[in-house]
Amino acid sequence: LENTSATSENSLVSKIAHLTESNRTLTDSLAVSQQKLKSEKRKSSESLQDNEIMRERKEREWESRAQEKEAELKKKIKDFEDVIVGLKSDLKVKSDSIASLNRDKVASSSSLESSLK
Repeated sequence: LENTSATSENSLVSKIAHLTESNRTLTDSLAVSQQKLKSEKRKSSESLQDNEIMRERKEREWESRAQEKEAELKKKIKDFEDVIVGLKSDLKVKSDSIASLNRDKVASSSSLESSLK
């Protein structure tokens, strides 16, 4: 009976040792998996941050380009407005010149008519 009891006890001790080793292996495996998961989460987070930084950088570049284009267009509009003002001024000078020539012509005609009478 003692021999059977000792054998059963040895068998239980062996099973406990085996289960303890299996538990240690599973615990180690779980720790490795958790480390991998943390690493992947960190990489994913860094990637998202990098993407956000790149998106913000692109937005600033596009905004800057849009402002440059707007400034260029405003300058072109101003230049065209200046040309129009200049043309109006030239037209006024020419119109005044033509009016003066017409007055001179009328005066000459009147003077000619007077001398012919």
